[in-house]
Amino acid sequence: MSSRSGQCNCGAVRFDADDVELEYGACHCRMCQRWSGGIFLATSVGKVRFTGEENLRRFKTSDWAERGFCEICGASLFYHLLKLDKYEMCVGAFDNVDD
Repeated sequence: MSSRSGQCNCGAVRFDADDVELEYGACHCRMCQRWSGGIFLATSVGKVRFTGEENLRRFKTSDWAERGFCEICGASLFYHLLKLDKYEMCVGAFDNVDD
């Protein structure tokens, strides 16, 4: 696990995430494919700190999950599994994804 930072496309929402699982996960449902390509890195909700949270919007897509995005540029940031209190963070939102 490691600490990672990232942001939306316009930089209005930034985040720092601790204990990010370095194994990629993928969801193959059509909604996730359309939303982010379906590739995620996971961490607990309590391990993520947002800057510019006033620009962060959440969209509840089911009884058990919601998705977060920047209201300015529309960039996808996370998929929140409500009962597990876990974020599946969009890989493309991270800085230095090659590290």
